[in-house]
Amino acid sequence: MMKLDDDQWRVLKLSAHGEQRLAAIHLIADRQLDTVESELLTTGLIEARDPLFNVSYVQHGSDAYMQGCCCVQYRRSLHAVVNAAWKAMNHLHAHAKGSTHQPRQAYSIRIDQHTVLIRVAFQASTGPTKLESSVILKKRQLSASHVRVVFRSILDDAGHPFDADSYVSDQYGWVDVELTDDDDGLVTYKGYAKAKYVLKPRQNDANLAELRTLLESVHLDDGESFVEDKDPIKLAEEVFRTSFHGFGLLFETILAAEDDVERVDATNTQ
Repeated sequence: MMKLDDDQWRVLKLSAHGEQRLAAIHLIADRQLDTVESELLTTGLIEARDPLFNVSYVQHGSDAYMQGCCCVQYRRSLHAVVNAAWKAMNHLHAHAKGSTHQPRQAYSIRIDQHTVLIRVAFQASTGPTKLESSVILKKRQLSASHVRVVFRSILDDAGHPFDADSYVSDQYGWVDVELTDDDDGLVTYKGYAKAKYVLKPRQNDANLAELRTLLESVHLDDGESFVEDKDPIKLAEEVFRTSFHGFGLLFETILAAEDDVERVDATNTQ
């Protein structure tokens, strides 16, 4: 891999130049993969085996984030669980939930067999509000019994700039899938995600209702709606919780399509 002449990738910016752009994609994804071990420790997931689903609000200085973590065990092959997680992650980052809403722009670029770049932009049908996302996905096999998948959004792109007045998604997360050591055929699935929405300045725009409508079309099925609440933090929390839970449901739907699916109930593992 070529050595970059600058540190744009460190601030999650992609270059407009081909080789530097490709190198940055790999460096960003590899850095994200390298953080998984420490986050398994800080979240307490490192030793988790029992079913877990938790969403919380966190404050880092002036920045507010939502984060979620989960743990589930399956009596499945490692390949089936990893494949379902990879498909679900690709689908979630490229599609809106509402069947009547389509992205204004969407494309997926296969960098290599383990790395994908997904760019998507949604625009409200009732006004100028836009939501944009550019996300890198990458898989890494640590051993024959252990695989990790990460995603990391890009905050700036010299080659394909975000619109100056868009809400830009700032998010990252991972899935850790490992076959247990006790030869009982259980695969432990652990997931983590952290997100916030960055509002790039737009003059004379304080229309939170329009943003809510757009977020509903992206994250909810048709006919559903978020609670009417003018507090942006509460809205962000509801959006994140819905999206994090929705990913889990999508993952299990894909996993259930396989012939040998068998969910391990907590009562059977005690």
